[in-house]
Amino acid sequence: MDQAISELKKRAETHAKAEKEEHRKKTLELEKKQKESGKKAPGPPLKAPRDAETITMESTESFNLTDLDTRVMRKSKVAVYSQSINAQASVDADGSYLIVGQHISQSSF
Repeated sequence: MDQAISELKKRAETHAKAEKEEHRKKTLELEKKQKESGKKAPGPPLKAPRDAETITMESTESFNLTDLDTRVMRKSKVAVYSQSINAQASVDADGSYLIVGQHISQSSF
C-alpha cells in the first residue's frame, strides 16, 4: 500500500510541476501581450496552479500493485472496465504470417 501511495504522490508531483510550468508560460505570454498593447488583457485572470497535495486529493487515478504497466481500460463505451494492456502485432500477409513488428501501449485506442 505504501508503494501505491508513493507512486500516486510522484505522479501528482509531476502533474503539479507541469501545471506550474504551463502557468508560468501563460503568465509570461500574457504580460508580453499587455506590454505590447498597453492594455489589460481581456478575460478572467489565470487560475493559480494546484499543488501536489491538492492534485493527490482530487485525483481519480487507480494504481495496480501487481502489474505497473497495465491501466484500467474498456473495449468500447458500453463495455465494462478491466485492467488491460493494448498489444498490437504486425505480420507478413504473404502466407508466412511471420511477426514483423509489435507495439504495446497503455492506451485503449
